[in-house]
Amino acid sequence: MVAVAILVGAFLWVVYVESSLSVNQDLRNDIEALLLDYSESLSTGWIGQEAYYTPMMRNLIQERRRFYEKYFEVGLHSTFST
Repeated sequence: MVAVAILVGAFLWVVYVESSLSVNQDLRNDIEALLLDYSESLSTGWIGQEAYYTPMMRNLIQERRRFYEKYFEVGLHSTFST
């Protein structure tokens, strides 16, 4: 009876570990997709997966794009004087 309980416990533990790994991989895939979309959004201004972002996040992406546009227009062409 104890051996059966140990086997059932071991089986349940293996199922739990495998499901945790699956969830972790799914989460990693979702995070990777979000980061790729965010990078693309910063580069092109086009948000591929609007469902990923709240309106505030979409505004922040546009604000960040404007910052980089100004930086590349002005900041990179500046000279420092001492």
